[in-house]
Amino acid sequence: LVDSDKLHPDQPLKNEKQNLVQFLEENKIPCHVLAKREMENYLPDAVFEEIPHNEDYIRCYLSLSDIQKDYFDIGSGFPNKRFEQLLPEIQDLYRSISATNKDIFRNRELEIKDKDGKKLSVKTELPKLFLSESVTQLGLQNRAGSNELQEILSKISQIL
Repeated sequence: LVDSDKLHPDQPLKNEKQNLVQFLEENKIPCHVLAKREMENYLPDAVFEEIPHNEDYIRCYLSLSDIQKDYFDIGSGFPNKRFEQLLPEIQDLYRSISATNKDIFRNRELEIKDKDGKKLSVKTELPKLFLSESVTQLGLQNRAGSNELQEILSKISQIL
């Protein structure tokens, strides 16, 4: 599985991603480029309520539309600059969210801590949430919003 790293729906794959896919295909290594930005964008909403100490951030995230969630950087939010300085395509995608939510996404990050309060890597910890009992095939299918999950499962079956 390869993250698309797309910032908005109309963004083409960056050259480095295209080169990676080409390399994998040339070397007959099966791959699937995710339609959404990254793997974490497929997590069902119910899982986010299991992350403590991030109530405002999670409330704002859960208020996003499905398409906004598809390309949102869950761990980092918006870059720490004014909304008007973001790419026009990103501004268009997130224009409908409130100024308060924009400020939360700009000034805060999702924080995941261990039981001792030590900050953990979001990139490492978020994927572990796929193991939660809150994640079901139906929840994943609903979050995927397409046949992509079935396509991935089919590709895996072909490999096995």
